[in-house]
Amino acid sequence: MVKRLKLKLILICMCAALAVVFSIFIFTCIFSYNSQKEQTINFLEEIVLEKEQSYRPNKLPLLRPADILLRPSTTDYISISSVPTVCVYLDEENNILSTDGGISKSSKLLKNTVNYVLEQESQNGRIDESDLIYIRRQTEFGSIIAFTSAAQMDASVKTAALVSLILCSISLVIFFIIFERIAEAVVQPIRKAQESQCQFISQASDKLSSPVSVILTSADIVLESKEDTVLQQEKWLASIQSEAMGLKKLISQMQELAESENTGKAELAKEDISQLTYKEILCLEAVAYEKQILFNTQIEKSVVLKTDKNAFSRIIQILLNNAIKYSRPLDKISVLLKEDKKRAYVFVTNPSYISEEALPHIFDKFNCGDNPQNSGNGIDLAIAKGIAGSIRGSLSAESSVLDGTTFMLMIKK
Repeated sequence: MVKRLKLKLILICMCAALAVVFSIFIFTCIFSYNSQKEQTINFLEEIVLEKEQSYRPNKLPLLRPADILLRPSTTDYISISSVPTVCVYLDEENNILSTDGGISKSSKLLKNTVNYVLEQESQNGRIDESDLIYIRRQTEFGSIIAFTSAAQMDASVKTAALVSLILCSISLVIFFIIFERIAEAVVQPIRKAQESQCQFISQASDKLSSPVSVILTSADIVLESKEDTVLQQEKWLASIQSEAMGLKKLISQMQELAESENTGKAELAKEDISQLTYKEILCLEAVAYEKQILFNTQIEKSVVLKTDKNAFSRIIQILLNNAIKYSRPLDKISVLLKEDKKRAYVFVTNPSYISEEALPHIFDKFNCGDNPQNSGNGIDLAIAKGIAGSIRGSLSAESSVLDGTTFMLMIKK
C-alpha cells in the first residue's frame, strides 16, 4: 500500500511538472519563432528602405552579386536558397517594373508570387509553399516587395526548440529525483505507522494467545470434572480469573494509549506539581517498602505551572512504578523536581541499566524486545510519552552503567 501511494504521489507530481515543462517548451518555441520572424521582417524593412532610396524608375537597380542565389522551384512561386533578398519593383497599377538578381520580370513564377502577395491583406507574411518571407512597402513610384528565404529562420527555430527540448528533458529527470525524495519523505511516517501497526498486531496476538490458551485449558479441565465441587476446582477457576484480569488490564492499557495519542492538547490549569509528585510517592511507598526499596527525594516546594492534574499524576505514577519494577532490594530510587524561569523538570532515576541498542526504542509502542525498562506489556512508557505531549511536555531517557537510568519529564510553564 505504501509503495503504491508513493508511486501515485510521484505520478501526480510528474504530471504537474510535465504540464509546466510542456507549457514552457511550447512558449519557448512560439517566442523563438516570433522573435526570428520579427528579426527577418526588420531585415527586409532595412533592405527595402535601402532599395527605395537608390531606385529610380526606368533604370535597373545596382546589383550586388552576393545578394541573390536562386534554386529550382517545385511550386508555383519563386524559391531562394539562402538569406539574401530578392526585390520586385511595381508601379502604381501593380505591374512589375524590374527585379533584383537577374530574375526576368516576365517569369510566371515571379508573377504568381507577386500576385499572391498582393492578394494578402497583411504587409508582411510567409509563403509556406516556397518557404519565403515577404514584406510589401508603398513608394512614390508604386511599391517594392522584398523576399527572403525562411530556411535560416526555420533552422534557428529548430535549434532553439532542440535546445529547449533537451533542457526540458533534463528538468524532468531532476524533477523526478526531487519528487521521488519528497514522496519518500511523505510516506515515511505512513510506512512507520504501518510497521508499528503490523508489529502491534503480531505482539498483541502473542500476548493474547497465552492467556486465552490458559483460560481455554482450565475451562476444559473444569468441564471434564463435572462431579467435583467448586472447592476442588478452585485452582483452575483461579487460573481463569487471573488470566482474565490480565486481559482486562491489557485492554485498558491499549485504550489509554489510544486516548493519549488522539486526545490532543489537554485542558490546562495552574497546579502545584510539587504536591502532586509527593502524593504519587506516598501512594507507592507501601509497594516500595515491600520490595525493600527506598525513595530519595529532592523536590522544590510550591512549583506551580499550568498543566492537567490527572495527566501529570499519571506520568509520575508510570515512571515510579517502572523504577520500582526494575529495582532490586535495598536499591534507592531518586526523585528530583526543580524549575527555572521557563520550564519545570522531574527526574526519576533507578540503578538499572539500559543498553545503547535498546535505549532509542524505550518509548516504542508494544515493544518489549530487549528493552528491560519497558514494563509490563510494553505500553506504559509509550502512554507516558503520549500524555507528556498533551501537557506541553516531553519525556526522555538516558542510561549509564555507573549512574543507572534516568527519565526526565520537562514541562513548559
